[in-house]
Amino acid sequence: MKRCIVTLLILSAHHITYGHAPDTAVAVHGKGTRGPYQLQFKNIITGSLNIYRAEHPASPDSFSTQNAEGILWLSEPLAVGDSIMAEFRYLPLELKSQY
Repeated sequence: MKRCIVTLLILSAHHITYGHAPDTAVAVHGKGTRGPYQLQFKNIITGSLNIYRAEHPASPDSFSTQNAEGILWLSEPLAVGDSIMAEFRYLPLELKSQY
């Protein structure tokens, strides 16, 4: 609970200072599995992730995330040689699990 409160305070301060969290997009290349796929950034803002396959948006129920870790899971395997685009906002700071 303490970590959640600290995160919310930092996010609020960041929003006031910079207007909003950074937008980014990363290509996710298939491994023939449903995941896990690391999105290269942690602390993804809940509800900000959009997945595109061949420029078409994927249904929100076709993937899930572990936002704090920046990990993506797909409902169907992503074939080797195939790729998707993940667009999201993230909180650009490192949080420790214990202080």
